[in-house]
Amino acid sequence: MLNRIRRRTAPDLLLIVFLLLAPLLMFHQQTLGDRSLLPTENLYQHLPWSAYREVAQAPATPHNHLLSDMILQNYQWKRFIRAQIDQGEIPLWNPHLFAGIPFFAAGQHSALYPLSAVYYLMPLGAAYGWFILLNLWLAGLFMAGYLRALGINRAGAGLAGLVYQLSGFLIASAVFPMIVAAAVWLPLIL
Repeated sequence: MLNRIRRRTAPDLLLIVFLLLAPLLMFHQQTLGDRSLLPTENLYQHLPWSAYREVAQAPATPHNHLLSDMILQNYQWKRFIRAQIDQGEIPLWNPHLFAGIPFFAAGQHSALYPLSAVYYLMPLGAAYGWFILLNLWLAGLFMAGYLRALGINRAGAGLAGLVYQLSGFLIASAVFPMIVAAAVWLPLIL
């Protein structure tokens, strides 16, 4: 009986590992290496950082100035959430914007998203890579699970999981964690 269970679950475990290795290979520099998904060079286009552009040897023109929201907004939200948690507070109100704004109610910061725990446990520069990796892994698992539920064999489900997790939409959205965190749940919802 135990051997029969092992024979049935071993291919599923291999599929789970395979679907983890694919995004890990793509994002190995951001997870296992010393790179970050944060476009920090974009900071040097704005005051007060622009005064230090030459000292930091930042390029005069960033690689993609359209990604500035990641460092100017999303990163700041994560830092604020971490600071509030460190103080034992729930980040209900952000006094640093305007005369203060409701923070927790906005939701785009994804403070309650379960995989956001990565941001609270790791250094932020590395956490962005691991967050994307975990979400892409879930995307592949959910797609493979969805197709298995439809009766597709493991190989077909594994291929579909791989194609979905490494799809152009999800990879291009890797610098927008809120989008990736929403899109990975589609196959599970279906």
